[in-house]
Amino acid sequence: MPARSTAKASVQGLEKIKHAIAQKGWRKTSPAFSDAACVSAATLKRFWRGIPISQDSFEGICQAISIDIADIIEPDEDSAGASVTHSNRGSAYQDIWAGRTDIRFTLPPQLQNTTRILTLVGLPGIGKTALARFIASQLPDYAPIHLPCHPHSPPTLASLSHTLSQRSQQSGVTLNISNLLNHILEHKYLFIVDGLEGLLTHHPITGYSRLENRLWYKFFQIVLSADSCHSRFILTAQTLPNELDDLGERHPDKWHLHVLSGLTADSQRSLFEQLNIAPAPHTDESDYLAQIAHTYRGHPMALRAIAQDITKTFNGNITAYWNEYQQQSGPAPLHTRHLRKHLLPKLMHTLQQLKTHLPLAHRLLHEGCLKYPDVHLTGKLAQHWMQLARTVVANSQSRSQPREWSDSWVDVLCDHNLLIPKIHNNRLHYHVHPLIYTLITAH
Repeated sequence: MPARSTAKASVQGLEKIKHAIAQKGWRKTSPAFSDAACVSAATLKRFWRGIPISQDSFEGICQAISIDIADIIEPDEDSAGASVTHSNRGSAYQDIWAGRTDIRFTLPPQLQNTTRILTLVGLPGIGKTALARFIASQLPDYAPIHLPCHPHSPPTLASLSHTLSQRSQQSGVTLNISNLLNHILEHKYLFIVDGLEGLLTHHPITGYSRLENRLWYKFFQIVLSADSCHSRFILTAQTLPNELDDLGERHPDKWHLHVLSGLTADSQRSLFEQLNIAPAPHTDESDYLAQIAHTYRGHPMALRAIAQDITKTFNGNITAYWNEYQQQSGPAPLHTRHLRKHLLPKLMHTLQQLKTHLPLAHRLLHEGCLKYPDVHLTGKLAQHWMQLARTVVANSQSRSQPREWSDSWVDVLCDHNLLIPKIHNNRLHYHVHPLIYTLITAH
C-alpha cells in the first residue's frame, strides 16, 4: 500500500461500517467504538462527515470492526489501483512494522506480565503511535482507551472518569474521581496516553521535565506502587519524561522504557518491498535504495514518503529519484514533495516547541550543528558538546547557572532524542539525526 498520511471512507464504505457497528450494538459515536479504535470522539465525528483523518486513526477504526481497509477506503491519486489486504487481527500495521520482530514479539508479553507502564520515546514519525496501536491489537483481553494529550485540551482525571463512566454504563457503574483509581486497578484497560509531552513542563534552568498537573504524577505513582493493577498503560512521547523515569527506576519490574530508532537494513528492505519497491539484489537500484535508507537513518515516515515519491512522481524509477535528489548537498534532503508534506511539519513543530519552552537547548542544538558540520557522519567528542553548552549558557541571560547545570543541557537534548550518544573508537560521541541537522542548517 503506497504511503499516505490521511484517509477517508467512501460513501459505500460508510454504509458497510454502519452495518458492522449495528451488529456490535454501537452507535456512530459510541464511546465503546472510539475506545476500541483508539481514536478521540472528535476524530470519529470527522470520519463520519467524510473528512480525511490520519492513516493511523483510519486503520484503528477498521481494526475495531474487523473490516478490510480496501473495502471502505476512498481511493485518492496516491493510492488508486493499490492492492490492500488486511484480513487478520493487527495486519493493518504490518506495512508499518516490517521486520522489528524483537519489538513485535517481546513488548506485548511484557504488558501481559509484570510491566504496568510502557513508555515509547523517539523522534516524530518514528512510529510510536503505530507501535502502541499494534501492541493493543495483540492484547484482545484489554479494553483500549485512547487519551491524546493535546496541549490546549489535555486529558484530566475528571475527563478520564467521564470516559470510563460512559464505558461502564451497561454494567450500571457510576464513576467519579474518588473511585476512579480502584476501578482502573480492578479492570483490564489498556490506556494509550499519546503525545505525553503535551502534559509536561520543563524547568527553565535545568530542563528537567515533569508533569504539569500534579494529580497525574500521583496517579502514576499509585499505579506503580499498588499491590495489584489489572490495567496497563502505554505512554508515547518524544521527550523522555524525567520525573516518570525517576519514578519508574523505583519500580523496575513494573516500568519499561523503549527508545525507538530507525529501521534496520533488513527491515528497510521489507518496508520498501511492502510498498511495492523491490529492485533486484546487487543492482545499482538496490544500492541506491540502501544508501537512501542509510541517509535517513531508517526513519520509517521518511522512507514511506520517499517510496511514495518514487512510486508516484518517478513512476517507480529509483535511479531517476537518485539523480534528482540524492546527489544534492545536505545529509538528508527534505525537498521531495512527500517529505515536505508529511514529515517536515512534524519536525518544524518539534524545533519550534524546543525554541519556545527550552531556548537554551534550542540554541545549543543550532550552534552545535553549525559548529560541527560533520556531526551527521561521525559526531564529535562529548567534551566538545559540553564546552559548547557552557559557552551558550555563559553568553545567555542565565550566567548565574553553575557549571554542572550548563552540562545538563546536553542531557536535555539527549532526552529529546535530538542528540544521540554513541561509542566510536572507544570514545563517547554525539550524533545529531540527519533530518534534524538538515532542517536546522537549512534555516
